[in-house]
This record gives sequence, C-alpha cells and structure tokens, in this order.
Amino acid sequence: MRREPVWVTAEQVVALNRSVVAATGEPHGINIVGAVEAAVSRPIQHFFYGPADTQDDTVLLGTKLCVGLSQSQAFAQGNKRTALAAMTMFLNLNGYELSASEPGRLAELILATAAGDRADRLSEDRFADLLDPLVIEVHGSVDD
Repeated sequence: MRREPVWVTAEQVVALNRSVVAATGEPHGINIVGAVEAAVSRPIQHFFYGPADTQDDTVLLGTKLCVGLSQSQAFAQGNKRTALAAMTMFLNLNGYELSASEPGRLAELILATAAGDRADRLSEDRFADLLDPLVIEVHGSVDD
C-alpha cells in the first residue's frame, strides 16, 4: 500500500510568501484569489489521479507544486522564491533535502518553469528529471 505524502497547505504557502518578501522589504499581497489553493492541489490531484507509475514520485510531486506556484503569479512579489520555498518544505516534510551544491542551477530551473513564452517553458516532467540529482533522501517523513 502506498503512503500518502505530507502536503503543504495554502496557509503555509501564504506564510512562506510573507517571509520571503519581508526579507527584502517587498510588500506581501495576493494577486489572484484561489491561485494558491489551485497550485497546492496540483500534486494532490496527481497523487490520486495521475499515471500509476508516477503517482508517488516525491520529486515530481514537489515540482508540480513549484511549477504551479511559479506560473500562477498568485502573489504581488516573490512568486518564484515562494515556489522554491514551498517545494523545499514539501520535500523536507517527506524526508528529502535539496542539495545546496548547485544553487545557481536550481535558480535557472525555477526561472525556466515560469518563462513568459509557453514554448520556452521547462515542462514539469523535465524539471523533475533535472531536479532529481539535486534531491537527497535523508529520512522518512515527519510522520515516521
């Protein structure tokens, strides 16, 4: 029996955005009501209804959250930074860490998922493939 991941909530994402923009003095604000909820629902929907061979791929689920947040532009400021923070939180809650060895590479990947022209955007699947070597399993989830 597969185990359901620990999900990041919309409230946690809003708190992450407040923190991210406070660090730089930018204003916190939500541009699109419901966009945060829609973004946090993406990995949940995939877990329950996606292709069986990828439903429990923690890295792919994290990238779905990250891409959903970075593309939604839900916040007035800090969308990509919030997306990265939320993905990191999701991975941590489920027993994984992002390697700090390539922060520039990670920033490039996040920017590529939110490219203005859809033809230039990095797909979620490709993002997950490129992110996978940067993810380290450290322990079981916080529920262990």
